[in-house]
Amino acid sequence: MENKSQEEISKAVNISRSNISRLLKTSRDLGIVEIRINDTSSVGVYLQQQLKERFGLKDVIVTQSNQDTITSSIRLGEAAANYLESRLEEGMLLGVAWGTSLYRLVQSFKPVNPPNVDVVQLLGGTGARNLSTDGMELARNLAGILGGQCYILQAPLIVQNEQVRDLILSEYDIRQPLEKAAQAGIAVVGLGSNHPDVSALVRAGYLTREESEHLLAKGIVGDICGRQ
Repeated sequence: MENKSQEEISKAVNISRSNISRLLKTSRDLGIVEIRINDTSSVGVYLQQQLKERFGLKDVIVTQSNQDTITSSIRLGEAAANYLESRLEEGMLLGVAWGTSLYRLVQSFKPVNPPNVDVVQLLGGTGARNLSTDGMELARNLAGILGGQCYILQAPLIVQNEQVRDLILSEYDIRQPLEKAAQAGIAVVGLGSNHPDVSALVRAGYLTREESEHLLAKGIVGDICGRQ
């Protein structure tokens, strides 16, 4: 981590240089030490800088994309998983939403030494209609990886009317995870598109294609945590 040479490390810990070399190789073989190559192109680096300056962002990661949307989403998930691992700290509370991008993140999330982190579901579930990308499943899987407690929001993402919503929010078991969510140190969310061919809300059955196209025509291009 300090960019010291093997010779400097051997002197610091009083172990021969050959033993240091052997220990480093063993550490790589066991997955304790990882070597990662940043394959972001010069165009990607330029886009990262432009996005930082335009929107005042602290960190930006641009991944390579192509016509294969599955491959692109897997690359996105890998990049997001690596970044999340670098930001997590012991005792932190992590909030997670739902969607395909977060599903890919969880699939790729394999920290070598995971800190003990609690996980809270940020919004209601989509139910069995799309279980793999549902926030409940993602929260449970992340909590399992991180060895922390999981706070589940046992409520649907969308209900029929405001009266039903108000009744659900009056329940303690619903208020508790929502209050926890407000305390999250990191919130992992996706940016959903309103294009009917790729809309997660359409796939989950909460919007029809016609409703999605209507929203898109009005300039509502997407959603974050179910909010248009």
